Amino acid sequence: MSKNPYPDHIFGLDESPANSARKAKRRVQGVHHWGNKRPFRPVPGDQVLLTASTSTDLPIIKMRVATTTNNWKTQQTFSFKKESLSWNISLWGWVREWSLLLPPQEAGLTLRYKIWAEISVNESGVCKLVYADNQASSLEAADEFAIYYGADDTPDWARSARVYQIFVDRYNPGEGNPWLQTE
Repeated sequence: MSKNPYPDHIFGLDESPANSARKAKRRVQGVHHWGNKRPFRPVPGDQVLLTASTSTDLPIIKMRVATTTNNWKTQQTFSFKKESLSWNISLWGWVREWSLLLPPQEAGLTLRYKIWAEISVNESGVCKLVYADNQASSLEAADEFAIYYGADDTPDWARSARVYQIFVDRYNPGEGNPWLQTE
């Protein structure tokens, strides 16, 4: 029997223990936000709680966020507050949580933001910036996040609808390729 040329990798290459452990470690090492906010879909007037985490191998001075409502023509900067410290088994080290409550915004507004940590480089006070998630060192290269403050415009019928996705490549293996038989 020949080897299946289309192995089913639902989780990609992360299904092996070595790869999943490496990914879990990368997910907590450094400075991360991962779009964590509450409420997830704020409405006008809601305060939004942003959370971030940092591994304690980084000598962090401050965590900050820059926000803009006009494509970075102007911006506001806010500082995060230190929160809990917890042990992370994947990292085999401590992870610091940070939080920040953003002020309410008006209807129809999109607030864009970038999060960074100021990290001490030496005793003389020199620091570098590390931006959340992609670990960039400049504002231009940093991952950008956004919050839209609007009413839920999902139609009522969609709340109970069933949605089917059809992947055409699952029905036709392509020109000249044999059909795969289920076992």
